[in-house]
Amino acid sequence: MELIVFGLILMVMHCNLLNRLAVLLFIFCSLESKELHFDFTLYPEEFSHSDFTPE
Repeated sequence: MELIVFGLILMVMHCNLLNRLAVLLFIFCSLESKELHFDFTLYPEEFSHSDFTPE
């Protein structure tokens, strides 16, 4: 299925090699993607120093 979609995209974007590489990279990343976890707070740093929670 992915090869069919990839082939159709290449046929549409056959004029530019850079476009082909971008589509290939996008498809590869979407097929191999995993959840990425980031450590960040959703509220200002001053609140994290106190015992404030947004609930």
